[in-house]
Amino acid sequence: MFKLKDKKIKHMKDIFEIEAHNIVKLVDDRVGKSFDLLCEVDKLKTENNNLMLELQEKELEIKFKEETISKQHEDYQKLYDYAYKLVTIIQVENQKMLDEIADLKSDHYVKVKVPEGKTPGKQKVGSKSSVVTSKIIKKVKE
Repeated sequence: MFKLKDKKIKHMKDIFEIEAHNIVKLVDDRVGKSFDLLCEVDKLKTENNNLMLELQEKELEIKFKEETISKQHEDYQKLYDYAYKLVTIIQVENQKMLDEIADLKSDHYVKVKVPEGKTPGKQKVGSKSSVVTSKIIKKVKE
């Protein structure tokens, strides 16, 4: 009987060892799978972080481009305003010149014929007789 118990115990030990071995194998498989899942999750997190950094860089780049575009738009608007002012000034001056030309072409300034014998506006340079006599009188008084 003692031997039967030993065999039975030995047989039970073998069964327990097989069951323990199966449990260890099952736990190892599940831990291995969970470790693989954790590695994949970690890999996905790093990829997500890299994508987030790229997205932030793209957003900063877009913001910078929008600011430069708005500055260029303001500069173009200023140039347009200056060009508009210049055009209005040129139009006003052009209109003034056209008015002056029309005034000069009008009959306001009529040509007058000059008589042929004498040239008007020229005078003979010389001294009058009264001036000469007054000089003589001054010299006599002295």
